[in-house]
Amino acid sequence: MLGENTKLRFRPSYFPFTEPSMKLMYHAFKCGGKGCNLCKQTGWIEFLGAGMVHPNVLKMNGYNPEKYTGFAFGTGLDRLAMFVCKVNVGKEVLQIVCGAPNVRKGLKVIVALNGAVLPEIEIKNQQ
Repeated sequence: MLGENTKLRFRPSYFPFTEPSMKLMYHAFKCGGKGCNLCKQTGWIEFLGAGMVHPNVLKMNGYNPEKYTGFAFGTGLDRLAMFVCKVNVGKEVLQIVCGAPNVRKGLKVIVALNGAVLPEIEIKNQQ
C-alpha cells in the first residue's frame, strides 16, 4: 500500500491512557524525509498509536488491574488516504498531495495555484 521501498519505524511515545506506548510511522512522501508542513518538519508521518491500557483507566471503569489488562490501538486512516498526484498545468507538471479516494490517472481536475483568488478565499503558499 505504501510501496515496497517505504521506510517504517516504531518509536516509544506518550499517550495519556496507555503505558507503555508506541507509534508506527512511515517516511514522509511529500518531502522525501527532509521535513515539510505535512510531516511537521520531522520527515515522518505517524500512522498508528498503541499501548497497554493504564491500570488507572481499568480501575475507573470497574476492572481490577491485578486481574485484567488491555491493549489499545488506533490508526490514522486519513494519513494513508493521502498520496501524491501529478497534475499537468499548462507546460508545468505539479505534484499535489491528495486525499480523494476517487482520483485516478486521466481525470480532469480543477487546480487553484498559489496566488489564486476565489470568492472570499486567497490561496497562499505555505512552505
